[in-house]
Amino acid sequence: MVEIAYAGALDKTTFHFPRHVHKDIWEIVLYTQGCGTLCLDTNPVPFHAGQLVLIPPNTPHLEESPDGYQNVFVAALSVPSTLSSAEPILDTSNGALDALFQMLLSEFHNSRPNRDGILSGTLRLIYQYLISFQRPDTSVSEVQKIAAILSANVSNASFSVSQLLSSFPLSEDYLRRLFKRETGCSPHEYLLDLRLDHACEMLNALGGNTCIIKEIAYACGFDDPLYFSRMFRKKKGCSPSQWKHKGYDPIAFVE
Repeated sequence: MVEIAYAGALDKTTFHFPRHVHKDIWEIVLYTQGCGTLCLDTNPVPFHAGQLVLIPPNTPHLEESPDGYQNVFVAALSVPSTLSSAEPILDTSNGALDALFQMLLSEFHNSRPNRDGILSGTLRLIYQYLISFQRPDTSVSEVQKIAAILSANVSNASFSVSQLLSSFPLSEDYLRRLFKRETGCSPHEYLLDLRLDHACEMLNALGGNTCIIKEIAYACGFDDPLYFSRMFRKKKGCSPSQWKHKGYDPIAFVE
């Protein structure tokens, strides 16, 4: 299967490309002339000739250049998970990426035998170059960063998952799908599970009377004790007070 939806080029000097979005498709852009700013949603990313940028699916973006720019681009159905960063990647001094993009662009509009195999092989070679170019600190994925921030805000009732996701230079929808793909749950569900696990630890240590349960709810990031009790029962199979009640084995209630 060919992983490429389309390939093309802006081969005339362009000063402005209007805001648009690609549904469920990655755009891989190599700038060949000029410089300017790529706005990924609300996050500006400066670019210049010889740089490549990965634009995730469903991310609104536009380009601005005071002196004009040109580029070549590929729309891919997916990219390796290690290439989720939007940070620009610089081509080699001998223009290896530019050569590969020109080859891919030529083959995409060709009908020679084994065209699909050539396209797939060229795209995968591009991915291997990009993986080798990444800086060491990009090995920490967006999912790992999000999970770490969620863990640090278990007790913060005013914490907003939506605000956290909007701080990344990627669309919230894409980040939610990426997080669920790698963890099996949404960021909101992940935070809820962290808070309930913390509540279990506190119940084990402090007991389960009504006053203590309210304090535990607040300490675990819930501003509504009733909502806390409802979520606790849904996830753990019993009420917070039952968790420590004589005769109940906490492990038996873990789903």
